[in-house]
Amino acid sequence: MQAGQTAIFRCYVAGDPRPTVEWSCGDWRPVMSRDRVRKYVDADGSDVMELDDARCSDAGEYTVTASNELGSCSATVTLVVNVDKTAPTSRPEPLQDMYVVLCVFMPPPGAS
Repeated sequence: MQAGQTAIFRCYVAGDPRPTVEWSCGDWRPVMSRDRVRKYVDADGSDVMELDDARCSDAGEYTVTASNELGSCSATVTLVVNVDKTAPTSRPEPLQDMYVVLCVFMPPPGAS
């Protein structure tokens, strides 16, 4: 993606009880909500992390981990941020592509 765009990470989780979702970057550093980062549950039930105004320093591996008492599931994606020195200085439109992860937690057969 180009620097200045918005990266959208989306994770669909299912389970009973509903798994908690945590986002981390690099060596398991938790990603905290702050001025350029928003984490929320969308209307469709997916967990979303948006990173506004992506910078070269934001590049790297991002991991989403969903867990409940039945176990955990995680997926990692690499965010690449390109700087185009010939690009206009105005802010680019948000990126429409998303990273999507699906995690489903089911009790083992015969469990109550």
